[in-house]
Amino acid sequence: MNLNIHSQFQKYEPSLSNCIENFTTTGVLFGNGKRNTIKLFELEGKTINVKSFKVLVFTIK
Repeated sequence: MNLNIHSQFQKYEPSLSNCIENFTTTGVLFGNGKRNTIKLFELEGKTINVKSFKVLVFTIK
């Protein structure tokens, strides 16, 4: 997993990691595309969004 946290949010790293680890079962669905999913989470009274990217699989025939 590649986790990128903006420097202003480094102090929330444990809470953000928890959001990511439980992404499929928590949060409010905001957008669900073919490749990506965005969910909203509450973090100390603020609403944040977390985006999950699906891995592309290429097959050569």
